[in-house]
Amino acid sequence: MFVSIEGIDSTGKTDVCRLLSRKLSPDYPVTVVSDPPDFAPWDHLRDTLLGDKRIGESARAMIFLAARLDAYIKIIKPALRNQKRIIFSDRFIDSWFAYQSVKNRSLFKTAKAAIRFFETINSTCVRNGLLTMPDKTFLIVGNVGEAVKRSAGKKTTVYDSTPTQRNVHKTYLRLAAASKGRIKIVNSRGRTMDQVGGIIEAQIRSLLRN
Repeated sequence: MFVSIEGIDSTGKTDVCRLLSRKLSPDYPVTVVSDPPDFAPWDHLRDTLLGDKRIGESARAMIFLAARLDAYIKIIKPALRNQKRIIFSDRFIDSWFAYQSVKNRSLFKTAKAAIRFFETINSTCVRNGLLTMPDKTFLIVGNVGEAVKRSAGKKTTVYDSTPTQRNVHKTYLRLAAASKGRIKIVNSRGRTMDQVGGIIEAQIRSLLRN
């Protein structure tokens, strides 16, 4: 089972992935990956990819795609051969749709056209066996302003601004509305990360039983 955890910056995605791995690994083999991946050369390029404003936004989007293709071939695809294994991805394709359509919005007539452009590229990759879509995606949503405040003091990225995060949040919600069967929204307002993780864990266990 392939599960992605999504949301804007500082919504607790990484903590939730770690929690889910810890809770489920006694019962299932678990693999955890991130997007972009944390193996060479992508781990060394990560800060440059996220923070260097000299990189054009369309070029940045394609580098993210290259990193995802590499992670899929090297980690995700081999792991999927074991039908009992759970693969958790800290971000995956929906973050690409959301962030890159927002950052490349000026190239397109409408926001919908921007999303469709990246969806078309992804569909071509999936159709040719270069990628696969997650079986289930959990989108963690909360207060955007608070998430931006939590990001303060961390490494600066090209996505730090509040307007960017708000637009990405809106795009995530648009994607969720269009993919209700795959994307499940989990509201983090008033909940700890342990509680958010518990909600997701319960749903995953239910899906595995069925």
